[in-house]
Amino acid sequence: MQHTVTAGTDGATIAAFDAAALPADFDARVADDPHALLAALQAAGRLWFGGTGGDGEHVVRVLVDEEPRDVAGRAPAHRGRIAVPSGGLWVCGAEYVANDPRRGSAATPRGGLGRYTMGACVDVPAGDYDLAVYERHGDDGGDDDDDGEAAPAAPALYLTVAPIALLVVGAIAAVAATLALVVTVPWKLVQWATDDPRAGVGWHVLPWMLAASVGGAAVVRCGLALGRRIDRLPSVVRAKAAHAAARAARPDVVLVLRRRGANAASP
Repeated sequence: MQHTVTAGTDGATIAAFDAAALPADFDARVADDPHALLAALQAAGRLWFGGTGGDGEHVVRVLVDEEPRDVAGRAPAHRGRIAVPSGGLWVCGAEYVANDPRRGSAATPRGGLGRYTMGACVDVPAGDYDLAVYERHGDDGGDDDDDGEAAPAAPALYLTVAPIALLVVGAIAAVAATLALVVTVPWKLVQWATDDPRAGVGWHVLPWMLAASVGGAAVVRCGLALGRRIDRLPSVVRAKAAHAAARAARPDVVLVLRRRGANAASP
């Protein structure tokens, strides 16, 4: 049995755990010293967590009672145990570990994994497992790839850059012009109310500020609309699917679970 999960993190650390294996007061305790609590639970075989070397998305393959062919000949970065009493194994950014990962807690990003797609829960047979973790963060492929190089991105994927550029340019223009209006208009009104001799100077700039504010917002809307249209293009859909498949074939982390004792799979 195997699963592939894309786990996202803003803390350069990912985790694997069964929420049912966490202490009932985990949410209340984790804010005090997250690393110490996670380390204690890992030592007790109730979860695993490890650094990724950077933020962003990381592909994790979970193997249950299978040989890890992708990492044959490599030494595991971690060996231990992990309990999966409910049969639901969460793989996600470590900042999302909670008694209810989908809802989150006061210590997680607000809304938890129900709001942010930074991991998933996979089904495995309930039980206790020996765990071996193989890491390939930043790996150039070595002996595991045909040529040691990642496949180049499909040209269609470069189309998705255009909406992002429009969003950035439009947002900068809209925010800058709006802030200028918010500061300038009250100031000019104060000058006018106090008969300041400078009150009649500079009003001609305000229409340009207003135009930049409205125009920037319009550019943002165009960027959003263009992004939705590009995402629906058949060539982009195919390119994204191929890219996702290529990423899934080269996991950054491989978790190998083997059932222990009476729960062990029959040969």
